[in-house]
Amino acid sequence: MGLQAERLYYTNSYLREFSSVVEECRERNGETWIRLRESAFYPTSGGQPFDTGYLQVIDDSGQDGSSDPGGTARDAQAAPDPAAQATPRSGGGGDFIDVIAVEVENGQVWHRISAQQPPLGQSPVDQAAGQVAGRQSPVDHVADTRNSDCPLEVGQVVIGHIDWARRFDFMQQHSGQHILSACFEQMQGANTTSFHMGDTYSSIDVDVASLTDDQLRDVVWEANRWIWRDVPIRARFVSQAELAQMKLRKAPSVSEDIRIVTIEGLEDNACGGTHPSSSGQVGEILVTKTERMRGGVRVTFVCGERALSVGKDAVDLVRQIATDLSVGPADLAGAIESLQHQVKEGNRRYDEIRSHYASLLARDFAANQTTVIDGTHVLFAVLPDLDEVQDVKRMALASAQWLATEHPGEPQLVVFAGEIAGRTHVVAQATDGAIAGADGIIKAVLPALGGKGGGNAKAAQGSAPASATEVLTAIERALSR
Repeated sequence: MGLQAERLYYTNSYLREFSSVVEECRERNGETWIRLRESAFYPTSGGQPFDTGYLQVIDDSGQDGSSDPGGTARDAQAAPDPAAQATPRSGGGGDFIDVIAVEVENGQVWHRISAQQPPLGQSPVDQAAGQVAGRQSPVDHVADTRNSDCPLEVGQVVIGHIDWARRFDFMQQHSGQHILSACFEQMQGANTTSFHMGDTYSSIDVDVASLTDDQLRDVVWEANRWIWRDVPIRARFVSQAELAQMKLRKAPSVSEDIRIVTIEGLEDNACGGTHPSSSGQVGEILVTKTERMRGGVRVTFVCGERALSVGKDAVDLVRQIATDLSVGPADLAGAIESLQHQVKEGNRRYDEIRSHYASLLARDFAANQTTVIDGTHVLFAVLPDLDEVQDVKRMALASAQWLATEHPGEPQLVVFAGEIAGRTHVVAQATDGAIAGADGIIKAVLPALGGKGGGNAKAAQGSAPASATEVLTAIERALSR
């Protein structure tokens, strides 16, 4: 059986249900993996994540509630409603087993299946099956006809059910990436060097040094115009002769079984992923962020239902902020700018008040707690109820300035300590001729208490996970040696 026949998604991205036969089963690192004769489950490849879903195991009589116990495609219409409900699990013969990962190994598609079955209707796959375009379908009416265990044997017939909400979401993101990358290349001469598709956001890296807001806007608008044109998207395998006539955005990474995805009028691109049948089904491309990345620019985006959800969340947030500020959405930028100015001015006034308070408190500390040791005016003090680390520095500087005014030209050593968030922060100030340098005090004490710090002979600071009393006691002992 050839590659195209084995991988049903190559010829029909809309195939949501198919029948197949178990070819191989194995255990790997405590996980159960099976290989099917043919499969519509997409494996992780080309930047696109794997499909999930479930397998319905046909019982010995060949009954599953349908009249088609064998064959392949069971739901192969060309372009069904993209927002259609996913097929819920239903009664009938056979068991249901979740497919939770799909990978390619040595050219073969392997499906990881759940080792234990959750109660019917409570698995992530069951919940996702009814969640399309914001709609939730009940599954509690489904009859549980499963056995206590569900072994799969080679030759056993199964019916695969694709999680359609997940599949179509990835189809939208993948085709949206093709459109966006093509527009970047044609409008900015920027090639896509890498592509990542995640469960929430997708991104491309483009080889352009920078990207202005105007350039980005033009590319995104043109990409969405291609969506509005609703041009056909076709996926097909081509011969080398056909390939030679195409102008591809990127050369194929394989030399045989070359599959080309054509967005009519825009581009031909080698790709093995799943895509909708027309660009209109991508819905919308919304860029959420750009950032410099390894000499290029990373563009983060969402498409389709994701774009609708992100856009709605953004609009709701803007409306809420505008309501809180008592302005209209159009006036929000001006209101925020005014608030920023008020905060900046308030912080300036706050710093002035704190500095004035520090000066008054420092004068009291210096006048009442300063002692003279070997001709140096020494002040050790603990700040109670410390609100912010900066207060320690403010107090040390203010006290040093007061001592310099009261005892001009005489050596001084000022050390303040304060506790906040489980650590004691220390600031030391020293003048020429003092009994110890500021950095000497910090280095002699804090490392021994599990802390660290640095500075120079005149100014140093640091912190340690110890109480302020412990720190100052250690400093006093160090000076007495």
